[in-house]
Amino acid sequence: MTQSPIYEVRVLHEVRAILKNLDDDTFDHLARNIDSLAFAPRREDAEELGEGFWLLRSGRSCILYSVDDGRLVVVLVKVIRPGEVFDSFN
Repeated sequence: MTQSPIYEVRVLHEVRAILKNLDDDTFDHLARNIDSLAFAPRREDAEELGEGFWLLRSGRSCILYSVDDGRLVVVLVKVIRPGEVFDSFN
């Protein structure tokens, strides 16, 4: 029996463009982690940044996302390489 996702995962256009340009291995690794957020957005290996934002390290990249429990939505805000600095979440 397959479990249904709890949260809807939405991806900003800017993130879609980044994902589209990744090599297959990196994309596959990120896609598995992104898909898992629909079932458990507050994974043990994710770091809470505050104000509803979370950071999940995924191989050679990090996923910055927000969680809206009221709407059951996870929004992917950025995909960055470890060591890159992000000044804001926009």
